[in-house]
Amino acid sequence: VAIILIPVLHLPPPLYYIAAAFAGVGLAGTWSADRPLMVRLSPPRYLGQLYGLYAMVGRFSAVIGPLMWGIIVNTLGLGRPVAIFSLFIMVCISYLILRPIDDEPRVWRPDELVPRLPDE
Repeated sequence: VAIILIPVLHLPPPLYYIAAAFAGVGLAGTWSADRPLMVRLSPPRYLGQLYGLYAMVGRFSAVIGPLMWGIIVNTLGLGRPVAIFSLFIMVCISYLILRPIDDEPRVWRPDELVPRLPDE
């Protein structure tokens, strides 16, 4: 929000450094917590498949994010503050989706622990 308000309120540009530092700390915490959360929530038998899905979604977002940015800034002509606000909205939506997830350790059934071979 601070990064959005700096150009809108015509605040001094060096404030970007302070806002970026806080944003980096917040996002780093998110990025370092996602894989341990995946291990905790996923049955061990399907962990490889779910990490593959995770990687695919990450690549999908690496395409959609810049595409969305380009559409907002260049095609619609709404400017960079609106594009950054759209990223903020995506973070808020993600928070609302992940908020109800219970991250208590799971007790898995024996058939969920060991992967089966394809011929079984």
